[in-house]
Amino acid sequence: MDRATAQSKMREKINLVTGGEGLEVCNFDSQFSRIYYTHLHELPDSVRNYPEPCQRAYLVTFNNNLRRYKMHGYAMTAAWKALQNRHEKWLHDQREAKQSRRTAADVAYEIFDKAKPLRPQIVVA
Repeated sequence: MDRATAQSKMREKINLVTGGEGLEVCNFDSQFSRIYYTHLHELPDSVRNYPEPCQRAYLVTFNNNLRRYKMHGYAMTAAWKALQNRHEKWLHDQREAKQSRRTAADVAYEIFDKAKPLRPQIVVA
């Protein structure tokens, strides 16, 4: 049985189970018996708790390592490390963005707060 026939039979079974809605969560590569993620909504819940850039890093790293090494555990470990690294960078970028959002008034207040107070000059006539 070729791959296209196997995929069509699998879709028929899915349609029977789901009532014709065609619930296909992720791609299944029968050659290596591995599951690849194609969309962010397919990722595990623990990954979806992170921001979108981190989720994309997980998805890309997982798929690339799974295709390259054909080992699910290694792909998951590498993807988690990529997610953690991207999350640290994302947090750093968020902190920098928050600091750069200071307004001109904030800067002016900082300058005046640091300045020495003026002493009144008493002029005797």
